[in-house]
Amino acid sequence: MGRHTAAGRAPLRHQIPPTRAARHKGVKTARYDAYVAMVLTYRQISIDAAQPVLADGRFRATFYDAARYIGGCSKVTEIPEKALIRWLLLLQPARELWFGELGFPSWAFYKPEVVEPFYSRGEGDLDLILCNRHAPHEAAVLECKRVKIVVEDAEHHALNRLADTREGVGQANRVHSWFGFSQTYLTVITSVEASAQEDTNIPCRGIDAAATPDFGQTKTFRRIVEFPGRDDLNPEIGIVFVEVVQPSGLSIDQRVTLRVCVHQAAQPRTQSSAATNQIELVLRERNAA
Repeated sequence: MGRHTAAGRAPLRHQIPPTRAARHKGVKTARYDAYVAMVLTYRQISIDAAQPVLADGRFRATFYDAARYIGGCSKVTEIPEKALIRWLLLLQPARELWFGELGFPSWAFYKPEVVEPFYSRGEGDLDLILCNRHAPHEAAVLECKRVKIVVEDAEHHALNRLADTREGVGQANRVHSWFGFSQTYLTVITSVEASAQEDTNIPCRGIDAAATPDFGQTKTFRRIVEFPGRDDLNPEIGIVFVEVVQPSGLSIDQRVTLRVCVHQAAQPRTQSSAATNQIELVLRERNAA
């Protein structure tokens, strides 16, 4: 089976028109400029796998075929949040994309769903810890929330679980204040089932900036960028948007488009010695496993 990966960085279709400046706990933050539109720049990769076919004495494979595929594969919107995070981490191109935008190499140390020594069993977990193996004192912790989109037609999306970002904001704020990691990020992962975008090339399918959710007025993309609870997020916490797009009826293991945008970089700080000691413990446990 052949595999093709296309990658690139460009200011995609995601442009937010001007709106009023947001406020965080009474402090004015320049998230949105009242006179200048905001453009979000994503880095994207598209992956496709195809079975080579022998024709005229040569093997040929067609990638990004837009023909309809009808099968029993799982839809990306049906994959649970934690399983989707693990899938991203196990796929090397996805890990390289995600980590690279955060300033880490794909071979950096990472561990998802970390409970001890930060929490007792049943109290919660850290969605993802990330650091260079020789720099546990400069760790980044990501709290993730998944949003689900099903493209219904060229103008409308079905948008679900967006309200969960409010809970994610609270989790990120607590992690930032309790543990004292060098960097804290809130990551909004949007899983997009886009097989209905038949008039769009496979690598370009995903969130359409002109579409609205559930036949409403506010554009889907604006609603995601201005996610519920955003005004309450500590301004030192970074914001990352990740899109996992299933562009056809094929499984995301065979065909997928991934996009990452670090919309707001976390403000690095001197990590607490307690957090560093705990990270070192996690590193030792991983090395001993």
